[in-house]
Amino acid sequence: MFSAVSLPAGAVHAAIGNWRTWNQFAEHLTSVIDGPMFYRPRTRGSDDDTYTGLVPYSVGRRWVVPLTTLEPAHRPLLIPAPDRYTPERTGPWWVVSVEESKGFCSTRALTRLVNAGRGRWLDE
Repeated sequence: MFSAVSLPAGAVHAAIGNWRTWNQFAEHLTSVIDGPMFYRPRTRGSDDDTYTGLVPYSVGRRWVVPLTTLEPAHRPLLIPAPDRYTPERTGPWWVVSVEESKGFCSTRALTRLVNAGRGRWLDE
């Protein structure tokens, strides 16, 4: 069992900084995040594209980090197929796959990531 935490793409991009290619960005994000994370393009009813990290299920009882969303356990969550790594506008894809990761994302890594990008992103 797992929970999922979504971060605004703008804050993640601001935290990672300058990058020329998608591969450079993904490599840098992989070095910052220690667990599986996928990208979700904006969907009807959402404000922004998001990055969603998989975290231990128990995190859902105590997650309170500004700008992030703990995905409700009772709502279905579209997770990319295991082999989907190519950026597409039609659905989610893995940036850090389950196979590449060391387990779930740590709450500390996700919090640091969103905090690092928050000021730069909100100032834009």
